[in-house]
This record gives sequence, C-alpha cells and structure tokens, in this order.
Amino acid sequence: MARTLDEMVSKGKRKLEAKKEDMKEMYRDAREHMIEAFKKLPFGDKIKKHYEKMIREVAADNYYVDPEKWGRNWKRKISM
Repeated sequence: MARTLDEMVSKGKRKLEAKKEDMKEMYRDAREHMIEAFKKLPFGDKIKKHYEKMIREVAADNYYVDPEKWGRNWKRKISM
C-alpha cells in the first residue's frame, strides 16, 4: 500500500500507463457521440464542420496520455 505522496503518484502513473491504450480506443469509439452532441449546440455550420473534421481526422489519431504530466498535476492538486 502506498504510504507517501510520491508512492501514490508512482502507483497512479503505473495504472494510467497500463490503461492508456484502452483510453485511446474509448476516445475513438466516442467520436460519433461527440460530433452529434456538438451539432446540437448553437454554433454555425462552418464551426460544426470544422469541429467534425478535427474530431475525425486529427484528434482521434493524436489522442495522448502523459503519465508524467498527470503525476505532476495530481501531486500539485492533492498538496493544496
């Protein structure tokens, strides 16, 4: 069991590292829902088309999980 803050961060980073590929796949699976939900917002057609293109062509292929960044941010937040 983790007893220090640094041990807790290490454990969290290991868990995040282990599931980051699953998270990427879940993000890809959620694309259609994200696009449909955005279409319901009061933005113009041009903005909606750009959003859809970004989600389909850019975001899904560039989804990135950074355990190191997560660890730094978690430790900062939990220490406040």
